[in-house]
Amino acid sequence: MKRLLGLLIFAITISGFAQGQTDWSRFDRLMADGSYKSAYALAEGVYDKCKAESGKSGEALLAAYNMTLAAANYQEDVRDSAEARYRELLPVLEPLEKALCHAFLGEYDSALVYSEVLKATPVEKIKHFCDGGKTMNMTPTAYDVVVTMMQDRGELTPRQRVEWQQRLCDFHAADQDDGLRIWHDWRLLDYMEQVPNHKPGLAVYQQYINKYRGTKSGQLAALYQKAANHCRWQRKDLVQAVRYCDTALARWPKSQGGVECANMRSAITSPRIEFSREQHFLVPQREELMGVGYANLDRLHLRIIKEPAEYMNSAQLAKQKALREWTVDVP
Repeated sequence: MKRLLGLLIFAITISGFAQGQTDWSRFDRLMADGSYKSAYALAEGVYDKCKAESGKSGEALLAAYNMTLAAANYQEDVRDSAEARYRELLPVLEPLEKALCHAFLGEYDSALVYSEVLKATPVEKIKHFCDGGKTMNMTPTAYDVVVTMMQDRGELTPRQRVEWQQRLCDFHAADQDDGLRIWHDWRLLDYMEQVPNHKPGLAVYQQYINKYRGTKSGQLAALYQKAANHCRWQRKDLVQAVRYCDTALARWPKSQGGVECANMRSAITSPRIEFSREQHFLVPQREELMGVGYANLDRLHLRIIKEPAEYMNSAQLAKQKALREWTVDVP
């Protein structure tokens, strides 16, 4: 059930390519009202009618999907029954419909046998297959959709995800949309980072940044953020990380990558202080050393006060008489 029902998140309604379309508004109302059995019965009627009619295979596939959507809310054997319906339809489906049906079943290798058909199909034809259309600009073809599904849901190794993402990058290499190509390169880097003992070095991030030097697309800020993140955590070079963030913020401060760069820059450059101490439960009267961690500070002012008998907030604690206080310069 997990493999099949995981697809429901995509809010799939493939009526964009179905012929003789059914008005599914009543089905939608029944689902919204929680009348799942009635919604199932409605979709089942359409399925039984369309699967036997010539030219209605797409509508039958949509009905089969909607049956699965409704049944998932109250049937325990939904996976078995849904799989049986999809397999019953497969012999009569058109190539595009076959590819999507295989994807519904989680059989991505079989779906991608129809790669050329998927590549030639604009995503608008299956627009509700893409999370309600929210990511259509980054998945402009049915091929993008199926490969992305396989990467997100399929049982691939990290290296296989890299290989498939490289295929998507190659597929869009001649595309005029810089934002789309940057997005795919960003995903490629993201998958490369997940390969054990094979993380990309800073030169690789810089190579991708240089590739889009002349672009006006704010998507490039996301590549700067990736480079900054690498400098921060892998190279421990906070100065270089801030430089990457500043470059992105200077050009695309309101882009998603720009916002993430701003957050990272703040986390790196903001003053920060933390205390730690060892507790000696067996020797309660023993003197303890207090550890102080800090960043972006050149001086600390410390106060020791008597432990209050009841809860006090920070403002109240600051007004308490100090038993001792002093200032120390820190390197």
